[in-house]
Amino acid sequence: MQPGLRRENGLGTCGAMNTTKSVSKFSIEEIDQGRTLEMRLMGKLTRTDYDQMLPQLEELMSRWPKVNFLVILESGHGWEPAAFWADLKFDVTHWKRFGRIAVVGESLAEHWATWFSSLIRSEPVRFFAPAEENVARKWVAEGGEPK
Repeated sequence: MQPGLRRENGLGTCGAMNTTKSVSKFSIEEIDQGRTLEMRLMGKLTRTDYDQMLPQLEELMSRWPKVNFLVILESGHGWEPAAFWADLKFDVTHWKRFGRIAVVGESLAEHWATWFSSLIRSEPVRFFAPAEENVARKWVAEGGEPK
């Protein structure tokens, strides 16, 4: 996939189809020449959603030693327990490959989870309110190429 192109998956897009719903659960877009991945997570992610997302994420991350992330949480985002566990395992396995992480969300739980994550990561992690999405974008870009 060319830098700057968007990958979407989940219900109603390239992945599993459901005729009663037409809602994408996630999208991943390369920005900053692929050194930053913008992830939009919508609704409650299931293990199936996560299993669809991980191969795409791993393939995009394989291009760089470290990757910055702009994570935008929308529409009552959350994880089912099995998806949360898969995410935790992914994070533990790939933690050295993460650069700066900006999280844009609404809930206090998302804010606290971002704060806790910042305590255990070597690279900066910061939470932004939805109205600050452009500020988050700029903050991630200011980090430059992950070291």
